[in-house]
Amino acid sequence: MAKDNCQVIHISISDNCGGSSLAGLRLHSAMLSAGIDSKYLVYDKLIADRNDIIQITKNRFVKYFRAIIKRIFERAIYLVSGKLNNQRGCFYFCCGYDDILKHDDLKKCDVIYFHGVLDECINYKSLRKILALNKKTYWFLHDCFSFTGGCAHPFECEKYTSECRNCPYWGGFSLFDCAQNEYRQKYKIIGRVNNLAFIAPSSWMLGVAKKSAIVKNKAVHHIPNMVNPRNFKIIDKTVARSLFSIDSAKKIIGFGAASATTNPYKGWEYMKNALNILAKKSNSPQDIEILIFGCNYQKEIADSLPFKTHFLGFLQDEYSAAMAYNAMDVFVVSSLAENFPQTIIESLACNAPVVAFDVGGIPNIVNGKTGYLAKYKDCDDLAHGINLILSEKEKLNVRQYVEKYFPEPILQKHFEIWKTT
Repeated sequence: MAKDNCQVIHISISDNCGGSSLAGLRLHSAMLSAGIDSKYLVYDKLIADRNDIIQITKNRFVKYFRAIIKRIFERAIYLVSGKLNNQRGCFYFCCGYDDILKHDDLKKCDVIYFHGVLDECINYKSLRKILALNKKTYWFLHDCFSFTGGCAHPFECEKYTSECRNCPYWGGFSLFDCAQNEYRQKYKIIGRVNNLAFIAPSSWMLGVAKKSAIVKNKAVHHIPNMVNPRNFKIIDKTVARSLFSIDSAKKIIGFGAASATTNPYKGWEYMKNALNILAKKSNSPQDIEILIFGCNYQKEIADSLPFKTHFLGFLQDEYSAAMAYNAMDVFVVSSLAENFPQTIIESLACNAPVVAFDVGGIPNIVNGKTGYLAKYKDCDDLAHGINLILSEKEKLNVRQYVEKYFPEPILQKHFEIWKTT
């Protein structure tokens, strides 16, 4: 299929909220820049001034109603079972919008990409309809939801390799086994089509997906997410820090993600423990400060940390994020579950080294050349890595190691799979 006259549709829950939506937006935008006729269909349109982004439905009441029903259902099960395990992260139901095929672009296009489409975006009925169009369809595995009974990350559970049931998220509670029902629905739909392939951003996700009973007989391609070097670039550190009223002489440790301090996946407690360890080992703790984005100011957190802390809130655009990374000496990712964190390649593109736990797809990006890979859940090792980078930061030039994640080489990988699947 020639890319020059190819029409592409990307479908996502949002255009600019959450990792999967952002990854989809970047891929879509890169295709537009490369001359591809690409459109982005979303449930929640947040970027108002782009005609290439199309809102699937304007009925926001439907979204909020479904969210309320889901919450009520979760709490009802919790009251009956008393075992709901929220520390496992997120569990999703497929309860999205049905009337997506009213958009003629779907019927006219050549290629379709899914970016986190189930849950609140489309439902199983819509999924069947889209796949029945017999277009080349690629499901981007931003998390594990497409091949589990509902969890975004299975952790140590391997029931997805045969059939999800008595889900650990629900404490093994079996009445109304929603995980088994969701799993069987996906297995039935995906198993019957030949025009669907999957894309894994990390080698870790590739391996996990190939173990799933739902995906293992399908084509799974390894293509990382991308970062735009024009937005994420090296900026004078003094200038970047002045924008946030940060002393240019301080050593700045960065931390950030969506709902940074409350998302159970992001491991804030481990980060906090590592900072306390670092403070005890540091000869000059007064020279270290913390920069947090992805949450608003929280007095209890500021009071609990041994270093002065700056809260940047929720960064609304890539230029603000780039300034934040450029203000840092090191960016820390203490996540307990990750696929291919875009924050890491963003940080590296701004020449800020990364210290992270050895989990998921992080080892694909973080190593001795780009930062420090700490033992999983080992706060002492995390603190050691932070201290090591702070002492050697001037010797590191990490931007050069993310050039393979720039748009041109990543797009080429997509063009290649269009030819083979």
